[in-house]
Amino acid sequence: GGFDLIARNITPYLGKYLKEVSRGGKGGEIVFRNIVAAGGMRAYSTIYHAKPHGYTIGDFNIGSYCETMFSKSDIDYYKYSYLLRTGISFRVVATNKNGFKSWDEMMKAAKEKELKLAVGSYGAGNHILAILFNHAANMSLRPLAFPGTAESLNAVLRGDVDMCLVPTEAVKPLLEAGELRVLAVFSDRSDYPGVPSLSQLGYPELAEAAKLHRFVFGPPNLPG
Repeated sequence: GGFDLIARNITPYLGKYLKEVSRGGKGGEIVFRNIVAAGGMRAYSTIYHAKPHGYTIGDFNIGSYCETMFSKSDIDYYKYSYLLRTGISFRVVATNKNGFKSWDEMMKAAKEKELKLAVGSYGAGNHILAILFNHAANMSLRPLAFPGTAESLNAVLRGDVDMCLVPTEAVKPLLEAGELRVLAVFSDRSDYPGVPSLSQLGYPELAEAAKLHRFVFGPPNLPG
């Protein structure tokens, strides 16, 4: 998923920087770990409860905060030590190569039957956004929660669901391989020729809310 891709892209530069600012010191290598389970909450909890010595950091998106709306969490997101905003990602609605050819074709099918949309973790940003869009567009979409982005993509590739709502970073390799097709970009603009954005579909008020802000962060009370 997007977490993995962003972390792997940052790691070589971060390792180089650490060696430059700590000349003569030992180490500087980054040990990369995917901590899965509980829709990312295990990873967030690992960082939240780590010692604030600077040796444990991670990356996440602010959409994860939505999970606190559904259940009580032992994590106070305001107390994390935020180190860097790596950028803003956009979500896309994608189907497999044998699926709908366009958004219009999908909309026509949605008037005849309920369509299944994989959205990743229950209560997370993708899930909330799918509910908001479903309500705004008065569509017959059934959001189905999966453990994460990878599982959502696999469900689409297998044909278990009609579509998925995933970050652009995660879908790029499968698009290049011709295994997936983008139907819409959940943003105010679209970089995909012939693929509409939320604003073009008539929902500009959702475009800002659909943005996925990503951060590198550490445990609370990390020294400056």
